[in-house]
Amino acid sequence: MSQHSSQTIQSLSRLMKRLVLVLAAGIAFAVIYVLWLLAFDQPAFADLVKANLFEEIPMTVSRTAMTALVLLGSVNLWIAFSGLSAVWHLFDGFERGDVFSARSGGLLRKAGFAALIGAASTVMSRTLAVLIVTLGNPPGQKVLLVVFGTSEAFLLLVSVLLLVMGHVFRLAADIDAENRSFV
Repeated sequence: MSQHSSQTIQSLSRLMKRLVLVLAAGIAFAVIYVLWLLAFDQPAFADLVKANLFEEIPMTVSRTAMTALVLLGSVNLWIAFSGLSAVWHLFDGFERGDVFSARSGGLLRKAGFAALIGAASTVMSRTLAVLIVTLGNPPGQKVLLVVFGTSEAFLLLVSVLLLVMGHVFRLAADIDAENRSFV
């Protein structure tokens, strides 16, 4: 690899690591804001839930529902931070010159699995969240709503791309190791 290519990879990797940090900080800020609402302004939390689900559905945001929504959100946060961690370590390796390796392939696959699980979790979480906030409604007003949109489809596409590229990286690393053993 030429010196220019190596420098370009290093500079792009540093940029991507900063982007991952900005995303993680944004998520952390949102979590702190939601926790603040839960602690000090529960009606605003209920309004936030209604605004992010479907406003036209009658909802009962009880303490039990709030607790269940926090647990559901925690699972999604773990998935998101797992994927961001894999991407961070991937670009950290790129910055150090570890580009086409089995480790890079494994990290790409880990990010792909996180994206795949995230896509499925998005659909299931929204469905469960609507069910949770309508369980306290009177009979006949409970809602089970499954939503699958373009954002979930795009996330599935990206996850498959990451999984395939991770597999290709691992195969390339194996081929490279085999070729080096002949020389």
